[in-house]
Amino acid sequence: MRINLIRREDLPRTAREILNRVNEISFNSSLLRELRAIGFVSRLIDQGLIKEGALKRVLVHGIDAEDYMAGLGYSSKLNPTWDFLLHLRDLGRESAGRWLETSFDRLGAVSSIEFEGELRDEAALLSRVTTQANRRAAPHAGQRQTGADARHPAGAAA
Repeated sequence: MRINLIRREDLPRTAREILNRVNEISFNSSLLRELRAIGFVSRLIDQGLIKEGALKRVLVHGIDAEDYMAGLGYSSKLNPTWDFLLHLRDLGRESAGRWLETSFDRLGAVSSIEFEGELRDEAALLSRVTTQANRRAAPHAGQRQTGADARHPAGAAA
């Protein structure tokens, strides 16, 4: 069950929104890295490049409630109230029910996540975003600042 959106239509503008998006991207990058590894091994098995029995195919299924989750702010992740938790549980059950209606026949047979389609596009999007963020990061201690960052007293953080 994905709990963080990979794509957002709206651009974060406030410091809180930007921090929330950074947290989503950080979490998703780890998830997508693992899913890409599973997809890679699946391709090796499909191509016959793995000795039979050396590795096992992993079937992956994804259940989400992206439309609802998109409307939740960062503070919802810190909301431990019983009513909210029950609401999320019910939402999860509804999402799982819809998924079972459309994907039950895939269980034990094939993954319901497309490693070559949806996952590849999402992974590419996150790779671009994290690469751009890393380029903008402040230099490590001992590194020389260059360009506009060197001219500004606060460096890259400004």
